[in-house]
Parts: sequence; structure tokens; C-alpha cells
Amino acid sequence: MAKGCSLVLISNNRKMPAKKCFLDNTIFLGQGVGKGKVIAYFFKNGEVNDGVRIRLREEELKLLPSFPESNKPDILLNYIGNETIIDKITLLCGYIHTDVPKKVDRNILSLMMLYPRITRSIYEVTKLSIPDIIANSIISIEELASKTRTDCSALYRVMRMLAGYDIFHEKKPRYFENSELSIYLTRNHSDSLRDSVIYRIELGSESWNELLYSLQTGKPAFDKIHNMSFFQYIEEHPEKALVFNKAMEAQYRKDFNNILSTYDFSFCRKLIDVGGGRGYFVSEFLKKYPNATAVLFDLESVLREFDNSQNKNILSRLEVCIGDFFTSVPFGGDIYFLKSILHDWNDEQAVKILCNISKIMNKNSRLLIVEIILPEKNSPDFSFLMDLQMLVQHGGRERNLKEYKHLLHCAGCLLCKVHSLPGIFKIIEAKLQGL
Repeated sequence: MAKGCSLVLISNNRKMPAKKCFLDNTIFLGQGVGKGKVIAYFFKNGEVNDGVRIRLREEELKLLPSFPESNKPDILLNYIGNETIIDKITLLCGYIHTDVPKKVDRNILSLMMLYPRITRSIYEVTKLSIPDIIANSIISIEELASKTRTDCSALYRVMRMLAGYDIFHEKKPRYFENSELSIYLTRNHSDSLRDSVIYRIELGSESWNELLYSLQTGKPAFDKIHNMSFFQYIEEHPEKALVFNKAMEAQYRKDFNNILSTYDFSFCRKLIDVGGGRGYFVSEFLKKYPNATAVLFDLESVLREFDNSQNKNILSRLEVCIGDFFTSVPFGGDIYFLKSILHDWNDEQAVKILCNISKIMNKNSRLLIVEIILPEKNSPDFSFLMDLQMLVQHGGRERNLKEYKHLLHCAGCLLCKVHSLPGIFKIIEAKLQGL
């Protein structure tokens, strides 16, 4: 284990101890469900990050100290033990907003180079609906190949590889079941990643093949490939727009629920969701606040997918408005809500959007911007990968807090408060300057 990093072991009681009791750059483990499984968490910047389940081999489990009988937060073990098992934990979990130092090893770099192949394999089995076919069963590779019209030998080699990364389990030779990971690739899971996986490959990955173009020009590689911007492309290709919109809704559903649990919207009589997609957030907002109204504002190609079969009480308080936020934004909102909008655009474009909002705000209006805020220090953090995705796909960028303050200032707004959310997003609350 790397110097200066602590490993905390927690009992079978999986309830997290008080986070204030932990130090930064601490890994702590709680036993998972089933033999050989643990849940690893990182504590960083005053917050507990999401856990990742890890399956350890029996010989690896023996290398860990015994789990204590209680989960009192004063049980801190500076565990300098077997480097292989600790490297496995830090490698598998090290991309969850952490700068936990790791042992320098060329094998880690070699493994990173293979990630695109794993990603592509996940995509193909997802498109083939293999997680849905397996469901809660244990199915032979022959049956899977028959149902998916694939070559049995080739499919087995892909499934065998994925099972090595805990994406599926080979329960017995040539028989597979879903794992704690592959279950998220099924259609009906409440936190399904199926649509996100399809989007990331079909729309999100090809631009990386032209990363050099973006490096040389600072412009989005997607535009070079398709001779148009990403949003022009999905406007002209409705089937791709559907892939994109479904993925965004799936990715952000939990974030939307966290926003409604964290921020007090009770003062809001009218919320305007700028670039609100298919309307999941405004629908949930209206359910929680039965006396409020809302406007769902987006492009026609997006609103085409809006579900208008919802509860009549919700629909009676919701206005669906077609438009372009570079031109104008609906008037009269107590809250103007933007979730993952500004990161799609460069600074000049982002200021234009904010100016169109600020010029119709009043002294009581609030602007809520939900975005990733880049950390000040370099680390293996998901937000830096998203920043590059914005570069190659949109020409946009993720930003740190200072950069968001500058954008708001240029648009005549003042940052009031930053609200923390579970996960990677923050709520940036702003109002008009001088009020």
C-alpha cells in the first residue's frame, strides 16, 4: 500500500461511520454481500465517495487483517501489507475522485491501455441484450449464442474475459449469471446504465479517434468527422437524438432526485428548466411541490420525446416550450435551472446563455447551475475525463469554481452559495449582482 494512506476495516454492519471521523486519503472497507466481496470507499475533501464492490480471491482475503467486531470510527489501521492486494483495491477504485497515492507499476499502465477493449465488449453484449436474456438465471453459452445469433466460441471468449472483471460470473464451466455489475446493463433496473453504455459508444467515443485534431486546433473533433456540431447532428438524426436523450435521463435520474432532496425549492412558484430534455426533473419537481408550476424549455427535436401521458395534475401545471437558449429564455421564473448545460459550450457561448437568463431575472430570482466543479489539484478524477469529452465532442469544458464565478460576473450575476450533492455534481446558486 502506498505511503501515507490508511485502510479502515468495518464490520458486517454496512452502515457508514460518521464521515467527520475520517482523514483525507483514507480507504475504508466494509464487507459486501456474499463470500469474497468487500465494499471499498474513499474519503477525500471532507466527503465520503460512492462505494465500489470488489470481489477478492480467497488467497487475497487471507492477506487482509480480520474485520473488527464493531464499526467504531476510531478503528484506523495503517495497514502496510501485501502490495498486490492493496494495489488491486486502489486500482479498481482509484478513479472515484481520489488522489490516493499508488505504487508506480508499468503493469497498471498496460492495463489502462486495454480499457477501450473492455468498454467495447461491454457495449456489444449490452446491444445483444445478454444481461436481459440472463436476467436472474444461469444460462449456458450455447443457449446465449443461439438466442443472440452469435458464434458460440467467440461469445464465450468475450464472456470469459468480462467475467474476469466481475461483469458476469461464470457459475460453472460455460454457464453464466449476472453479477452485481452486469445487472446494471439490464433494461428495467432502476439505475440502468444500458442507455448510457450505448450512447458512449455510438455517439461519445468516435471523436476520440480524432483527438489530435482537437489538440492541434482546440476545436471539437466531432465537427471534423461529421461536418456539423453534435447538436446539429442529433437534430438531423432523430434516432440518435433518442439515444442521447435516453442516456442523459438515465445518467442523471439519481442526480435529479439528490437535487430535490438537497435544495429547498419551497419558495419557488415557477421553475424554468432550461435545456430540460425529456422532462424528468420538472415532473419530479412538480410531484414534490404541488403548488408550483414549471416550464420545460428545449429544442423541438428533444421535446419530441416528451412523455405527455403523465399525471393530469402535473401536465396542468407544466408548460412545454420550444426554443433556443442562445436566442431567448422564457420569462417569469423564480428559479432558472440548468443541469449539465454550460459544460457543453465554450466561455463565450456560456456567457451568452447566462446573459439571456440574467436580463429577465428579478431581484428575487435565483439561478441554479448543476455542474461538475473541477478540483484544484490534479488527480485521477472522473471530472477531468469529462472535461476532455467536452473538448472532443462539443468544444465545451468542465470548469473550476473560479471559472464559474467569472462566467457569472460576465453575465451580471453573483455566486451566492455552492451546495454539495452526493456524487460528482454541485449546485451553484446565483442571483443578480448588486441586489
